[in-house]
Amino acid sequence: MKSVVDVGVLSLMVLAMLSVGLELEFRFFKELTKHIGALVVVLLMQIMLLPAIGLLISYGLDLSPTLRSGILLVAACPVGDMANFFTLIGRGNLVVSVTINAISCLISPLSMTLIFAGYSCILQTPFVFAAPGWGLVLRFFLLITVPIVAGVCLRLARASKTDRISRCLRFVCLLGLFALCAYVVVSRFYQLKTDWKLAASASSALALTAMMISWMVSRALRTERANSLAFLISFGVRNVGLAATIAITIMNRIEYAAFSTVYFLSEVVLVLGAILAFRLWDGKGHSKPQTALCSAQTQR
Repeated sequence: MKSVVDVGVLSLMVLAMLSVGLELEFRFFKELTKHIGALVVVLLMQIMLLPAIGLLISYGLDLSPTLRSGILLVAACPVGDMANFFTLIGRGNLVVSVTINAISCLISPLSMTLIFAGYSCILQTPFVFAAPGWGLVLRFFLLITVPIVAGVCLRLARASKTDRISRCLRFVCLLGLFALCAYVVVSRFYQLKTDWKLAASASSALALTAMMISWMVSRALRTERANSLAFLISFGVRNVGLAATIAITIMNRIEYAAFSTVYFLSEVVLVLGAILAFRLWDGKGHSKPQTALCSAQTQR
């Protein structure tokens, strides 16, 4: 059973990263030169601020060691692929969302290793996910970078068919993620039954605080509405599939994946609420997304 779960989780992660690569096409990103400064700021803030928020929440709510490790793991993860789906239905800038998603995933082997080292330094004890050092970095790199590059190459080779493939992959990944959440819930039912209130409070606090900070930064940078929504969603949506993969497959500690499941449910509710608030706020819910990616896709 354990080997089946490991293969299933790894397959889900590879397919999710492949779907990110399939969304990338170099000609879509010419307009990003206008927003390069904002993108760098957002990426750096995610790497530095989210782990800090996770630390504050974990101690502020007096979480158990298991939940504390879970929230710190999720806070260190890159942007989840679901951010692109939420940005699409929210009529945000899909190009910006895909770019942040892809870059954060590509640099995550290094960024997560540095964050784990920072956790160990601040906590003054080895962080549970800090080992095995460069071996873990190499596994991150292979797990994340190779499928993304494969997706880009597949898009270049079969551009006319990649949209259909990408839609199918996103659907499969979504089903797989729900199946993974169900497995974690069943496997760790008693843990979740005991800790679900604290886990829900911690996950909601992390996602909500991250989105509020993103909104304030967007206002300070005077970004457009579509870009602001893409930034906000990318701050709130974490790659819980990667967190579960690390916990279950790499570290063989399924108990740490329980928080990822609770966070996933919390982020879905909060992000959909934010999208609804955006639509009510600007009164333009009937307008179509005006992004280079969407325009290019409709022309094909």
